[in-house]
Amino acid sequence: MPSNIRYLKYWFLGLLLVGVTLTAGYDLLYGIPKRKCDAAGNWWSWKDRHCYAPIYLPTITHRQPGEPSTIDWHDKKAAAAAATTSK
Repeated sequence: MPSNIRYLKYWFLGLLLVGVTLTAGYDLLYGIPKRKCDAAGNWWSWKDRHCYAPIYLPTITHRQPGEPSTIDWHDKKAAAAAATTSK
């Protein structure tokens, strides 16, 4: 009866090589870029594998830091309706 150890040896060697290849590929595609992005202080997106820089909120809103937001009612009727519903 022939021994199956030789064939099992090749199967396990093949599984090991596939596992090592998948692990190295994952680290190259996701691990290394994520660590570089985190080290730069940015945000890593898993969805599209892109590094995004945070945006300072006063840059978008054109307000001074610490300045509270205000609602600009362009219609006096809408402002009056909002005042009566909030009471």
